[in-house]
Amino acid sequence: MVWKYLICRGGVFTAQIGNISLLYVRDNVGMELLSTGEADIAFLGDDKLGEWQADGRISDASVIDSVPLTCRFVLAGPRSAVRTIPTQLGMGDLLTVTTGYPRLLEAFARERGLNLAVTYTPEGGCEGFAASGKSDLVFDITQSGDTLADNDLLIYREAGSLGLEVLDGVTYRET
Repeated sequence: MVWKYLICRGGVFTAQIGNISLLYVRDNVGMELLSTGEADIAFLGDDKLGEWQADGRISDASVIDSVPLTCRFVLAGPRSAVRTIPTQLGMGDLLTVTTGYPRLLEAFARERGLNLAVTYTPEGGCEGFAASGKSDLVFDITQSGDTLADNDLLIYREAGSLGLEVLDGVTYRET
């Protein structure tokens, strides 16, 4: 099969294979295209799916398949606090957390009896907040742990592995 690459228009990269068009887009654009019927299927990490269902952006998600990934959510903090953070977590002391997934963090903390408060919600680069002392911990996705190690952060708690969801329908609204 021959790929015919098209130019990027408005953040949508398109590849044509015969009569099939593949679109590579940001998560929100993919959900918009699927919701309006302009796409037949879309891929979305279950992290983003869970967060967007919790905040009301996504409803009526029709997941037709799930592909396991080798990444997972972790709660990590500075190596320099290894003597205090595990004790604080165990005693229910309030700790501040930087995350791009505040609703998933809330569920994670509730399930484990942790007393955590979100202080920053950046779109990325959470590790720097904990490494610089702007927050006690970071709740983020890791695969290899290299970024955590580069920022001298240790994993104090972790959640299960994440997956990539294949959807063939969704109701999506931008917030």
